[in-house]
Amino acid sequence: MEVKTELIRFVKERQHRDRSVIEGRFRSGIHTQGNTTSPAIFRPGANDLNSIKELYGDILLSYENGKFSLSTNKSFEYKQIMNIRLIIPTNNSKAWIYNDSNEVVKVNQLGSIEKSIFMDSVEHAARQGNEFIVISSDMLTIRRIQENGTIRSEMTTSPLFPLGTHVTDDGDILVCLVDRYDFSVTTKSRRLIMIYHHIGIIPTELEYEKGNRIFTLPNRVTSSRKNVIAIDVQSRTRSRILCLTHNGKILFEFSRHGHFCPCDVCATPNQEILVLDEATHSIYVLNIDGLVLSTVRLSDFCIEQPTTMAFDTRNNELWLGHSNNKITIFSIGDVSKSENVQSEDSQEITNLESEETWF
Repeated sequence: MEVKTELIRFVKERQHRDRSVIEGRFRSGIHTQGNTTSPAIFRPGANDLNSIKELYGDILLSYENGKFSLSTNKSFEYKQIMNIRLIIPTNNSKAWIYNDSNEVVKVNQLGSIEKSIFMDSVEHAARQGNEFIVISSDMLTIRRIQENGTIRSEMTTSPLFPLGTHVTDDGDILVCLVDRYDFSVTTKSRRLIMIYHHIGIIPTELEYEKGNRIFTLPNRVTSSRKNVIAIDVQSRTRSRILCLTHNGKILFEFSRHGHFCPCDVCATPNQEILVLDEATHSIYVLNIDGLVLSTVRLSDFCIEQPTTMAFDTRNNELWLGHSNNKITIFSIGDVSKSENVQSEDSQEITNLESEETWF
């Protein structure tokens, strides 16, 4: 009887010790398998992720669908930043963040703020080399601002309001322009995307296709290779994604049934188009033909109320801003084929930026 009691106590002690070791490994973010170490990865499913986090601390989540895969890299909170409105990644795993305080801050992936500059009246912004292309719907201007906050050049968009901007791989600057911020469109309305080329080249207006108006209210824009991809807001609960050539030919239109309110759009080097929908808290992944490759539910990653996103092509990472001043960085799979191309494109852009562009 004593031997049996002693054996039961030994087994319980062994089970408790093993559980402690396993929990310790997961809390440290690694588990052992043979002689190798790797992150502990949980795939979204029926598990309560908040409960798992309480048990094991920070975890990695993964999403896969065909060739497209998405996995959390890091997530952190900036208590000094209120309402993350804009993210502009740099080439060294850092990013510039803009909020409502007329300040742009440079952050790293450790959750620390490295630098801040004053920048007022920012509706949207993009990066070209070591300078910001900043648009202001209050001042009706497009400004080129250096990293020390110095305004190097400025041009007016009056009487049109600029709403969104993007710098293409070729160095062209895309700007969404409207005469009024509403959904009422008449024959006299101006709703367009202007493509500012290099100096000496007349800007291109994307406003009509075969005499038909293209946009109701374009407010965000990006590019994929030679194509222009824009968010066109049609009402408070309805929007669509339009893909056009540089000549204004519509290649495809994407929308969803019910409420569809995309707040941001970006593209990967593999020409996958990522659409951030704040109505469903999802990311729709489209191919170059506008077909849905997959739908990423951000609730599976414990993310609510997404506000903005940006793709870091150099490091194949997606930066996502969401509520409570948090940023989550995702690693994107199946873009290895584009790494060499991106390196060459980056060098080409740097050379173009050494020249005067358009203002």
